[in-house]
Amino acid sequence: MNRRKFLLGTGISVAALAGAGFTWTQLSSASDKLRVELALDLLDSIDSTTIQSNGQWKLTHIFDHCAKSIEFSMIGFPEHKSSAFKSTIGTSAFALFKANGAMSHNLAEEIPGALYPNASKTIEEAIFNLKSAFQAFETYPGQLQQHFAYGKLNKRDYEIAHVMHLLNHWSEIRT
Repeated sequence: MNRRKFLLGTGISVAALAGAGFTWTQLSSASDKLRVELALDLLDSIDSTTIQSNGQWKLTHIFDHCAKSIEFSMIGFPEHKSSAFKSTIGTSAFALFKANGAMSHNLAEEIPGALYPNASKTIEEAIFNLKSAFQAFETYPGQLQQHFAYGKLNKRDYEIAHVMHLLNHWSEIRT
């Protein structure tokens, strides 16, 4: 089924997701697959000729950063906070984000130990890589790795974290 047609049939639109009308309830009440589909639809809606970053990072860096986070959930994060941090502050922070339906973090803070070797890629390449990371995550059959700050997350919670992460960074993007 065509993703865009399915989404329109559910009453959840990209405009509602990206604009002021977006509510976390729409996303959190959606099925697991639909949450990733909404993120992919949002990425499909981007016009690379008009999109701009209002933050400290270039658009390509934002998309690479979000893709790295998704990839690291499958292969392992390069550096971690202490076990004590993850089991207290990290777990509490994720629970709060999830309960509030939104993540709020320093949008210019790198994932500890993450490297971004191809800073000269185009916006289209960076969007493609982020979409590929979401799709790989969606079909990933293996055991997920601990988050560097939140600790152990199941697939549903990781999916929620990845989508909230993208939406948090989206707050600095103008289309």
